[in-house]
Amino acid sequence: VGSITENGESLTAIAREAEEEYQKITYIDNGDSIGLTKRKMEHPFCPMDAFAISSSNIFDVASLKEHKQYVERNGLHNLANKGNLVRDVNGKLKFNLNSDLQPVWEYPIKKKDNTGCLVMWESPYKSNDAVPANMYIIDVDTYRHAETTGSSVGAIYVYMQPNNIHFSGGDKLVACYVGRPKEPEDFVKVIFELAEFYNAKIGFENDEPGGVVEYAKTHRLLHRLEEQFELAFEEKVKTKEGMNRKFGMHMGSGKDNLRIEYGDGYLKTWLESPRRIDENGNVTYNYQTIYDIGLLEELIRYNPDNVKKKKGNYDRISAMRVLMYHRKEAVYKNIKVSLQQKQTGFFATRLFK
Repeated sequence: VGSITENGESLTAIAREAEEEYQKITYIDNGDSIGLTKRKMEHPFCPMDAFAISSSNIFDVASLKEHKQYVERNGLHNLANKGNLVRDVNGKLKFNLNSDLQPVWEYPIKKKDNTGCLVMWESPYKSNDAVPANMYIIDVDTYRHAETTGSSVGAIYVYMQPNNIHFSGGDKLVACYVGRPKEPEDFVKVIFELAEFYNAKIGFENDEPGGVVEYAKTHRLLHRLEEQFELAFEEKVKTKEGMNRKFGMHMGSGKDNLRIEYGDGYLKTWLESPRRIDENGNVTYNYQTIYDIGLLEELIRYNPDNVKKKKGNYDRISAMRVLMYHRKEAVYKNIKVSLQQKQTGFFATRLFK
């Protein structure tokens, strides 16, 4: 009644404000993204709400869709630098800008040429021409077959750890490579080049290492691999005594896989964690720092039931799931980034949120 006049006219603005407040109190404040999606389907503001995907997806589909539309509408995914890493005459890695290269933005992947390229939102922070240790970590999902066909790709994400050096405070993705080169070793090579470029340790699933350990042994790069995750921060998923795979973490599979379930929960928490509040009370969340529209679409379409049945490819989410464990492992072990010199110059430019 409060949103209808005596003459039966709808007070649209008042009704919308009331519904938004109800959604906030009932679903958003309680972290109920599934309930929120269903509510928006039943009380849509637009056609996108009415036809939202309702499934066991724990991620906030409505917010992710809105952010993805914002990124695409403003072309933010195209602002990233595209290219590859090359060595100069002194053997030092440099980023080679090549706007002709095409990232793999789509999901699900349908095109035949899914080689992809390196996408860099932010170059490594340096002090005295060196990247501080522990500022970055890299986490990977490798593709499992040597064949160049199929929709499965490899996914590499470079993540800046939370710190008090960079103006943003870190806790965000700074680069990625999603693709499937013709030769599997070419993909693994990119992993280790990024690890060198960002001075980072590599996390990966050690039950499906995809040639990562073999490459490290052959090229004497074992120091770039993160030691086996202890996961002692959570009793139900911690690494069992006697399991000695030296590097990475065992994710496993199956219907009741707690590591996948907890990893998805950690990812959800990270995505929905607030970063800052502006002078008008507007909150920026971690998911709003993501400009990889392929990852956003994968999060929107994610179905845990398919994972249990080994259906569908969620390669980007698989890499992000390992990343969530990796970052929690660093916090638990109190591994910190510490540097007195503050960031100045070009790399302090605020190009992204």
